Amino acid sequence: MWEVKRNNPSGFDAFVYAERDVYRPGEKINFSVILRDAQWKNPGDIPLKMKFLMPNGKELKSFRKSLNEEGSVEGSLDIATAAITGSYTLEVYTTTDILLASKNFSVEEFVPDRIRVNAKLDKAFLRPGETSIPFSQCNELFWPSGSTVNTKRRSRLNKNHFHL
Repeated sequence: MWEVKRNNPSGFDAFVYAERDVYRPGEKINFSVILRDAQWKNPGDIPLKMKFLMPNGKELKSFRKSLNEEGSVEGSLDIATAAITGSYTLEVYTTTDILLASKNFSVEEFVPDRIRVNAKLDKAFLRPGETSIPFSQCNELFWPSGSTVNTKRRSRLNKNHFHL
């Protein structure tokens, strides 16, 4: 969601954006801030204060940067590999502590889907032309059991030639 035309006594509008909204611990958040006056003009060389807040509301980092000739500022924040997961917030202020804009970033652990599949037939051996009833059990690892979840599966049995 983009927020523009914030009502504040500074007369400025700020827009904060980043490469994406979700990051992993150990990655770097690269962000940009564009500042405009009430007529959408570049306000010139103005210093801004920025604060990164952790999910618990505590300040992780604060710093000052001045706008460049295009009326924008770029910055980055390295996320620690042991960072708390959750919603982090970048707040952008004037030097007189007027909040201009904020942007939320999620820091999340990503665990790839992992499943264990046990499959067997109701017969130990099959001969050409015979049929069998397959049985399979799939377990999602790292997540709660989905024993009440209806699923569909498709199986295909291919003929394989064995040579001794």
